[in-house]
Amino acid sequence: MKRSGSVTAAGVVLLIGSAILLLIALATAFAICFVASKAPPAPYLPGTFAVAIAFYLALAGWGIATAVGLFRLRPWARISILSMSVLELVIGIGSAVSMLILLPNMVGQRDPHMMAMVSGILIVTLGFPMAIAVWWLVLFLRRGVKLQFSGAGTTLEAPPTGGRPVSITVIAICLLLGVPGMLWTLYLTFPNQPTAIPTMVLGTLVSGWGAAGFGLVLLAAHLALGLGLWRMKPWARNGTIAYSLFSIVNIIATALRPDSFRRIFTAMGTTNPAFESYAIPQGFLWFIAIFGAGLAAVALWFLIKRKRSFVD
Repeated sequence: MKRSGSVTAAGVVLLIGSAILLLIALATAFAICFVASKAPPAPYLPGTFAVAIAFYLALAGWGIATAVGLFRLRPWARISILSMSVLELVIGIGSAVSMLILLPNMVGQRDPHMMAMVSGILIVTLGFPMAIAVWWLVLFLRRGVKLQFSGAGTTLEAPPTGGRPVSITVIAICLLLGVPGMLWTLYLTFPNQPTAIPTMVLGTLVSGWGAAGFGLVLLAAHLALGLGLWRMKPWARNGTIAYSLFSIVNIIATALRPDSFRRIFTAMGTTNPAFESYAIPQGFLWFIAIFGAGLAAVALWFLIKRKRSFVD
């Protein structure tokens, strides 16, 4: 079937976005060299930049591959761009609300002209990609567009027998995309690092090797469950359900303890005085907790609903 102009346009826009991500990765690499040439960077900055570069490169590669698949009307490319759209909306909404909470509390952001300029930048950097994601969702869920992709009958609501639903694909990608960041977080939790970031487990502050061990377990869970869901393994579905339930309980237990957030930052300031200068609003921490629990609940709902898609 002939490719429509709207599908071609979506592929071109995706290629442009991927090229921008490649440029951002290049600029980040240049920033590492520039910062290192001026002064010794903070111990955690090179690793943070390296994780960011890997993340941008992975997204750019995903986008380029998907765009090529769209031009060739490959069924998997349609599922890929639908998954990409959902992820973009989730990340965009979370980032937008976070900035709305954090921006008024930032030093130097009280000036109305500065606030207007920053708001304009946020509208472009967050609103424009979200608008594109909505366009992609509407476009690739249309019946006429689905017919252009041979065998592309998978939708958010009614996947074909034996296929991977978009919802499961999104959950698997979310788990796998979290691996690079969790690797770096695991590095920061090790006791021999100057950061030694603690963590909260069911309302209890855990630091040192306990935090490192907990991070290692979460890293292994993300990697194993993400790959298992991608391959539609029943054990991965059961494991991700258990992981989602634990995440919700862990967040609730931490949030319900009145001094949880204060204890985390006190512990971080003890291990590294540099953290004492960061004043993060309580509203932002509550939003992160509620947003994280909400995402886990949505994943749990889809995993339960898509039971029939998993076969032994």
